[in-house]
Amino acid sequence: MFTKHEGWSYENEFRFWSSSLGLKKFDPSCVETFYLGGAMSAPERSLLLLLIKSKYPEAVIKSVEPTLSEYHLKFTEVA
Repeated sequence: MFTKHEGWSYENEFRFWSSSLGLKKFDPSCVETFYLGGAMSAPERSLLLLLIKSKYPEAVIKSVEPTLSEYHLKFTEVA
């Protein structure tokens, strides 16, 4: 999937695609925010936080969890 329905345009999301395998280089300042799913295990989360903070020190990190009372996501900034 390369595009999303226009109803999601407020997300201002970019997706990258390449026909070749392997890691791609890009300017780390291009990444503004990371969203971490709430179901991630504690060890995975800790490792990912260390990696993000070392490679993208200016990026915002948010945890995302569904709410129980309505069809909605809760975003909490991670320190």
